[in-house]
Amino acid sequence: MKTSSDRESAFQTIESFGGFRGALWPVISCLDPSSQFPIVNSQKRVREELRKLGVPGKNDLKRFSALSALIGQAGITDAFFLDTAASYGKLSVLKSRLKGIRPGHKKILSKRQGSGVANKTSSLDWQDDRLRKYVKQTKLVQFRQIHKKMTNALKDLCENRFKVDRGVYGPQQFDARLWDYKSDGRHLLIEVKSNIDLLDARLAIGQLFDYRCNSPISAVRAVTDLAVLFPQKPPKAVRYLLEDVGIKVLWFTDARFTRIGGDFSLSKNKK
Repeated sequence: MKTSSDRESAFQTIESFGGFRGALWPVISCLDPSSQFPIVNSQKRVREELRKLGVPGKNDLKRFSALSALIGQAGITDAFFLDTAASYGKLSVLKSRLKGIRPGHKKILSKRQGSGVANKTSSLDWQDDRLRKYVKQTKLVQFRQIHKKMTNALKDLCENRFKVDRGVYGPQQFDARLWDYKSDGRHLLIEVKSNIDLLDARLAIGQLFDYRCNSPISAVRAVTDLAVLFPQKPPKAVRYLLEDVGIKVLWFTDARFTRIGGDFSLSKNKK
């Protein structure tokens, strides 16, 4: 089961087994190396939570597809996290995230589009001028200087505490990796951004997932967490986006770049 299609095919095969298929779903979920084969059970609390989210309750294949789509959103890391959250009535927190609009965006969209925010779109364009301007902006000397200052400050804070390296030029040119950053065998891959704009966060997500996906050592990839480091505390919309996809949010808490706060704290005096 290397892909979502493989998992769906396995589910359809199990569906043909008849009445005892429910006993096989947890078994297959445990056998899936990616831990992304959702357990489609019929516990009352699970059914209630799925109903609140608008997930079909009678068609098992639709339930399977809907549950599969939840994995990777709002901090749901795998099928077991999803199953536990559903069993304890915690999936309802997803309702506003999956059906609503990101906090801070609704007012902006309302001004641009008027009523019926969720149902209106703009015409298709061939290029994103804002992204083009952003990429051009990142090449300015001032942004490169801030990026260099932040990277050097991070290295200084990690000195004599962590083994830190950076990627070589090419597809693995990440900014920094902290080895065993919590003394539990996990590593932290950090993308440094010199701006706190939402576009910075969007680009960082793609970069980090690409770096981890193409890690030449699979064992390292399996124990690598992701983070974005900003020069100051980013807006709520930026933090929300990164948290939703499981990426840690870090920022320098002072103008001199001597302390890091957020999901992982680091300062001159302590980790």
